[in-house]
This record gives sequence, structure tokens and C-alpha cells, in this order.
Amino acid sequence: MSQNKTREFSISKPTKAKKDRSLLPMLAVALIVFILAAIPMAWGMRHTFKYRNYMTDLRDEFIKGERFGTITAEYEGEVYSLSKENAGRVFKVVSFAGMGRTCDPMETEFSEWTLIDLGHGTTLFLAPTRMIIEYEEEVSGLYVEYTFKNGKKYCYETDNTQFYHIRNILRDVMADAAE
Repeated sequence: MSQNKTREFSISKPTKAKKDRSLLPMLAVALIVFILAAIPMAWGMRHTFKYRNYMTDLRDEFIKGERFGTITAEYEGEVYSLSKENAGRVFKVVSFAGMGRTCDPMETEFSEWTLIDLGHGTTLFLAPTRMIIEYEEEVSGLYVEYTFKNGKKYCYETDNTQFYHIRNILRDVMADAAE
């Protein structure tokens, strides 16, 4: 004899799994650390991008100026035309100076300076400067102010080179002009 067994099934609501919230504080800390690390990196990349943009434009303007003979230098109240060789020497000094420390355009009077007109609306102003570096040490350096065609300026100070390098090139130009 067979017995009919009936089985009763009860349907119950599934229990909600508890969310594990123990990782949230660690994720929040990791996110904060990432943001704090990203801000200086973004600032540095922006600084590098601006410098590279300036150097590319400066190089292109020197090449155009050399090709068309439009590079002039104002020094000690006189305006001199720069030869291809001397213009190349000025560009080397400025490019070897490196990125330096960006600054606002200085409105101060410089005792010695030169304004190099590259033609086509761009200029390069160079002057000796005194910079305060680590531990309040004052060193001499070079102030560079480049004016783009649209009037924007890119300025920086560097202690990697000195104005006397530029002065020596300009004195050679003056001597050539006197001959």
C-alpha cells in the first residue's frame, strides 16, 4: 500500500543580504589620497605644458626671424640687427636656461636689459635679476618675459644662466656694427 505523502512547502521572503560597509572608509581614504596626489601632478603638468608651448613658439619665431632677417635687439639705447649666428646664440642661452620659476611680469626698472624683437609681433625681454631661493639665499639669475603675438606674456626667472651670457653676445653684435 502506498502512502500518499503530501509535502507542504512554505514560501518565505528571501532575506536581504546585509551590505558590507567595512570597505567604505578605506575607499574614502584611498580616494582622498588619490586626489591629494593628483593636484600637484596636474599643476606640474600645466606648468610643463605652458613652458613647452612657449619654447615651441619661441623656436618658431626665431626660425622665421632668422629666415627673413627681422630679429633686432635693443640694448643700451641702440637697436641692432642680429645676424643668424647671434640670434642662434641668444636662443641657445635662453633654451639652456630651462624652465625656471614662473612669475608675474615685472614692472620694475631694470638697470640693464635687452628687448629682442623677433618680428611678426613677438618680443623677448631679458634682464638680470636677483632671486631668493632655498634658505633665503639670494642668487643672481635671468628674467625672461616673452610676449606672444596675441599679447599674452609668459614670464619666468631662472638661476641656471646669467645675463652676462646675453651681454657678451650683444657686445659682439655692437662690435660687428661698429666695423
